Amino acid sequence: MLFNRRRDQAVTRLFYHALQGFRAKAVLEQAVEIHQRRCTNVMEQREDQELREMFAAREVEASKRRNVAKMAEAAKNRHNIPA
Repeated sequence: MLFNRRRDQAVTRLFYHALQGFRAKAVLEQAVEIHQRRCTNVMEQREDQELREMFAAREVEASKRRNVAKMAEAAKNRHNIPA
């Protein structure tokens, strides 16, 4: 009788230990998934920011070219005005 109880306690202890191991593994896997999602989001945000910055730089350059063209056109028109 005593032997059976000790055996049952040992089995129960091993069962709970294994269960804790499975829980720990599941929690670890969830943590890894969350970390990977966060890293993916950070990388996507960085790419979006880089694209925004590149687009803004292109817009600035295009604006400068337009302004230079307008100034050149205005200079031509200024010289063509009969005085």
